[in-house]
Amino acid sequence: MFGFGKLTRDKLANGNVQKEYNGKDLTGLDLSGITFTQCEFKNTNFTSTNLSKTVFEQCEMQGANFTHANIDGASFEQCELQSSNVETAGRGKASYSQCEGVEDTD
Repeated sequence: MFGFGKLTRDKLANGNVQKEYNGKDLTGLDLSGITFTQCEFKNTNFTSTNLSKTVFEQCEMQGANFTHANIDGASFEQCELQSSNVETAGRGKASYSQCEGVEDTD
C-alpha cells in the first residue's frame, strides 16, 4: 500500500490524483471541484468533506461514508455506490448518471 501523506486540495489540484483511496479517512477535507476518474473509494470516509462540484467518473465507491458531506453540484457518473450512504450527505444536491446503488437523476 502506498502512503500519500497528508492529502490536501492543493496536492490534488496539481495533478496528484491517485487511483486508490480504499479505506482512507478523508474526513473534513476540501476536495471541491476536483475530477476523479476510475478511482477506488471502497469504504472511504468522506464525513464532513467538501465535495461541492467534485466529479466522480467510473469510480468504485462501495461502502463509502458521506455523512454530513457537502455534495452540492457534485456529479457521479457510472459509479458503483452500493452500500454507501450518499443519501445521508448533509448539504446540497448531486447528480447521478448510470450509477449502481442509487437512482439516476438525469
